[in-house]
Amino acid sequence: MLTSPFRLYAVTNTERHTATQLVRRAISDSGGWITDFRKFSNFAVVLDLEITTARLAEMYAAIEATGIALSPPYSELPMPTPEQEEMTGALRIEFIHDEPDLSITVPAVPG
Repeated sequence: MLTSPFRLYAVTNTERHTATQLVRRAISDSGGWITDFRKFSNFAVVLDLEITTARLAEMYAAIEATGIALSPPYSELPMPTPEQEEMTGALRIEFIHDEPDLSITVPAVPG
């Protein structure tokens, strides 16, 4: 049974590839799963997550241990009821940098 989704936010000066790898590893090492992601040029990435309720605090601490501070504070996240085994959520990471926007060429589709 899943509970209300949690929403986490972060803003970082860390290079986006490095930050994404650090967070991905922190989620995986704490027993979480990234189920989907969306990139917004080189401005932000949103990771959809699933984690067992017993390891949510561990995942939150592991992400913060990378040097990327999260909001809201852990104490303000929705807490599961005792019968809930898993939680879903999303983490949005915004990157502060001086790089120009990414230019991605979309291939032509025949027809």
